[in-house]
Amino acid sequence: MRYEFTNVIYEVLEQDDDHIKFFYSYESDGTTYEETVTVTFLWKYIEFKDEINRTGYFISVENTTNDIYTQFYSLIYSVQHEEFLLTVSTLLTPLNSEMYNTSVTTITYIPANEKSISSQEFVEFESSVTLSQHYKLLGKVAGNMARIYKKSGYKSGDESFLELNQAYLTMEKEIKTLYRLVKEELSEYNFQILQSIAILADPPWWVCLSASFVCGFFIGYIITCAIASIFTGGAAFLACVASIAAAIGIAYTIIMACTTTCCCMGYTICC
Repeated sequence: MRYEFTNVIYEVLEQDDDHIKFFYSYESDGTTYEETVTVTFLWKYIEFKDEINRTGYFISVENTTNDIYTQFYSLIYSVQHEEFLLTVSTLLTPLNSEMYNTSVTTITYIPANEKSISSQEFVEFESSVTLSQHYKLLGKVAGNMARIYKKSGYKSGDESFLELNQAYLTMEKEIKTLYRLVKEELSEYNFQILQSIAILADPPWWVCLSASFVCGFFIGYIITCAIASIFTGGAAFLACVASIAAAIGIAYTIIMACTTTCCCMGYTICC
């Protein structure tokens, strides 16, 4: 089946340092589609301390397509060190203005050295928690796993388990840092979450598929720019992406997310 798009219109409606709103419309098979997308950075955090680079973003994405409105939030927290790269990414769907319906969190720890063993833990919350409590409990899970791997390492003499112990200790520390940041700096968005799941990984290859939503959800919201490129040889697409990058620094986030996924999949050139 071949789809043809005609009468493509793209326009930036609003734009500043933390916010961009753009509109596009097109016709396909006799039907006109109109979409308005608003991307807003609600919180930014940058810290350089003790050879560690910590960055955090809380983002709102609103989409209106032919009068159908949807919204989701994304929290991305990244920790870079010469010995590891840790990324926490959470996708939140709101139930209303004071509660989240669902959250999906992926936590990956990528060591600089080669590893012969990997680990992953799946966490499903049995009750409703706030966003900060979500991270507090995940920090406890990471701490428990660290103790389990430490005990296994001493018992078996296998140093791989001790490497996992160190990985989960780092996860525990950084997740607790994120917990404090959310509680202190994101209190206006620290709502109750009805259903939560999470994956902690050090990392297996398939977790990259889950982690890739960080990369994929951004690309998905700029892929609309590509529609215009069909008719302009790429000029409109480049202009569209450039406008987003200039407005809210989204290019850096996309690069970091996609690089993390690439590294997670074993391509060391990305690490």
